[in-house]
This record gives sequence, C-alpha cells and structure tokens, in this order.
Amino acid sequence: MSLLLAVTFTVLPMVFASNDPIFHAFVAVCWGCIMFSLQFHAWAHITKSKLPPLVNALQDMGLLVSRSKHANHHRPPYNNNYCMVSGVWNEFLDKQQLFCFRFDRRRNDGEYNPIIDVL
Repeated sequence: MSLLLAVTFTVLPMVFASNDPIFHAFVAVCWGCIMFSLQFHAWAHITKSKLPPLVNALQDMGLLVSRSKHANHHRPPYNNNYCMVSGVWNEFLDKQQLFCFRFDRRRNDGEYNPIIDVL
C-alpha cells in the first residue's frame, strides 16, 4: 500500500506536468526498476522452499541476491552488502567503504541508531 501511495504522489504529478513521451518513458522505467528491485530484495528474505522455482534458479545463478548472501547485511557491523538486487557490486563497494557507518545501541526503544563515522 505504501508503494502505491509513493507512486501515486510522485509519478502522477510528473505525468500531468509534462506531455513528453520520452519523459513519461523515463519515469515509467525508473519506477519499474524501483519496484522490481524492492521485490528482488523481498525475495532475499524468503526461504527457498517458499520461492518460485524461477526465482531460486536466478538466485543460484547470482542474477538475484540470495538469502544467504543478503543475510550478511543484517549482521554486525551492519555496514556491508547493501546491493539488494544481485549483490554483484557488494565486494567492490565494501572495499571502498561506501557504507562507512556504524550502529550505536544507545536508543531506549531497542532500535538501532545509525551514526556516521568520520574517516
């Protein structure tokens, strides 16, 4: 539902603001990629037995990020494996320390509190 609201309140104004078909195609492709990447990420959180065979095959080939590879993103120090579609860029980006932050547990509600590290 929240994705539907996000699309409604961001895409529709852009569509009404322009009559350019190239701009409409760009917006459609952009939002399509966003929605598919969110679905691919969701599949990385589902057990293999509950996934369609095609998704399992794509994960096994490395075209989509697998549950086991994505699980590293949810383990301390929580600053690696952020590529949520295929994970192809994870090793490179992790070496570059692109996601150079840590989590501090000082919040009282049990949630992690991101704090940016100064390198």
